[in-house]
Amino acid sequence: MMNRPYTETAAVEDIKPICKICRNCELETARFSNSIEHDGKRIEVHELECWLCLECGAQPIFDDQRKRNDERFARARAALL
Repeated sequence: MMNRPYTETAAVEDIKPICKICRNCELETARFSNSIEHDGKRIEVHELECWLCLECGAQPIFDDQRKRNDERFARARAALL
């Protein structure tokens, strides 16, 4: 179950991408929480990264964010061992 992301207040040094859905808005960095089940235990992982379009609500996750999110899940699973 994915929680609604909140926008980051920190400045992004790179140029913000434009929403590919509505093409009307620069995307804002956002964070969210998600949970997975691993070995019969539910793991809640926080501070996952995505982008958020304030115009249409799209929440794309780019490849670099996906890699960091995968690393967060791996650390959470390793902490159970």
